[in-house]
Amino acid sequence: MIKSRVDGYSAIVGRIGYERGEMILRRIAKLIRADFHTDDAVARWGEKKLSILLNDTSAKATEGIAESLLSTIR
Repeated sequence: MIKSRVDGYSAIVGRIGYERGEMILRRIAKLIRADFHTDDAVARWGEKKLSILLNDTSAKATEGIAESLLSTIR
Protein backbone atom coordinates (compact mmCIF):
# COMPACT_ATOMS: atom_id res chain seq x y z
CA MET A 1 0.00 0.00 0.00
CA ILE A 2 1.18 3.50 -0.82
CA LYS A 3 0.13 6.23 1.58
CA SER A 4 1.01 9.77 0.67
CA ARG A 5 -0.03 13.30 1.39
CA VAL A 6 -0.22 16.20 -0.97
CA ASP A 7 2.63 18.48 0.12
CA GLY A 8 1.58 22.06 0.63
CA TYR A 9 -2.13 21.23 0.38
CA SER A 10 -3.11 23.39 3.38
CA ALA A 11 -1.24 26.39 1.96
CA ILE A 12 -2.86 25.82 -1.45
CA VAL A 13 -6.33 25.72 0.12
CA GLY A 14 -5.49 28.86 2.09
CA ARG A 15 -4.64 30.65 -1.15
CA ILE A 16 -7.29 29.36 -3.56
CA GLY A 17 -10.05 28.09 -1.28
CA TYR A 18 -11.42 24.74 -0.21
CA GLU A 19 -13.51 24.02 -3.32
CA ARG A 20 -10.61 24.55 -5.71
CA GLY A 21 -8.36 22.53 -3.41
CA GLU A 22 -10.87 19.69 -3.66
CA MET A 23 -10.74 19.97 -7.46
CA ILE A 24 -6.97 19.51 -7.29
CA LEU A 25 -7.33 16.35 -5.17
CA ARG A 26 -9.90 14.96 -7.61
CA ARG A 27 -7.58 15.61 -10.55
CA ILE A 28 -4.70 13.89 -8.76
CA ALA A 29 -6.94 10.89 -7.98
CA LYS A 30 -7.98 10.73 -11.64
CA LEU A 31 -4.33 10.68 -12.73
CA ILE A 32 -3.60 7.91 -10.25
CA ARG A 33 -6.59 5.77 -11.25
CA ALA A 34 -5.61 5.98 -14.92
CA ASP A 35 -2.39 4.06 -14.19
CA PHE A 36 -3.87 1.16 -12.22
CA HIS A 37 -5.78 -2.06 -12.71
CA THR A 38 -9.42 -2.37 -11.72
CA ASP A 39 -8.49 -4.61 -8.77
CA ASP A 40 -6.29 -1.88 -7.23
CA ALA A 41 -7.92 0.75 -5.04
CA VAL A 42 -7.34 4.50 -4.71
CA ALA A 43 -8.93 6.29 -1.77
CA ARG A 44 -8.73 9.53 0.12
CA TRP A 45 -7.25 9.15 3.59
CA GLY A 46 -8.07 12.13 5.78
CA GLU A 47 -8.01 15.72 4.59
CA LYS A 48 -4.91 15.73 2.40
CA LYS A 49 -3.76 12.14 2.04
CA LEU A 50 -4.36 9.52 -0.61
CA SER A 51 -3.91 5.76 -0.26
CA ILE A 52 -3.42 3.22 -3.00
CA LEU A 53 -3.92 -0.49 -2.39
CA LEU A 54 -2.00 -2.55 -4.94
CA ASN A 55 -2.97 -6.17 -5.44
CA ASP A 56 -0.06 -8.66 -5.71
CA THR A 57 2.67 -6.02 -5.89
CA SER A 58 6.12 -6.38 -4.30
CA ALA A 59 7.66 -3.67 -2.14
CA LYS A 60 10.27 -2.97 -4.83
CA ALA A 61 7.61 -2.63 -7.54
CA THR A 62 5.58 -0.38 -5.22
CA GLU A 63 8.56 1.98 -4.89
CA GLY A 64 8.84 2.26 -8.66
CA ILE A 65 5.11 2.90 -9.00
CA ALA A 66 5.24 5.60 -6.31
CA GLU A 67 8.14 7.37 -8.05
CA SER A 68 6.34 7.18 -11.40
CA LEU A 69 3.17 8.64 -9.89
CA LEU A 70 5.09 11.45 -8.24
CA SER A 71 6.63 12.32 -11.58
CA THR A 72 3.23 12.25 -13.32
CA ILE A 73 1.60 14.46 -10.69
CA ARG A 74 4.43 16.98 -10.69
